[in-house]
Amino acid sequence: ARLRRRFEIDGTGLTVDERVLDAGSVEELRFRWPAQASERAGDGRTEARYRLA
Repeated sequence: ARLRRRFEIDGTGLTVDERVLDAGSVEELRFRWPAQASERAGDGRTEARYRLA
């Protein structure tokens, strides 16, 4: 599988954006949000976005 992970830092914390670019032969892929993450978004299978303060 090919994944893209982007990090953005601003005055309030770190935003992480993860996406599947190509699943290849992977049958199931799931992102995990860290327990301390806030502002969670995405379906967890093809994308995940969250903020760490």
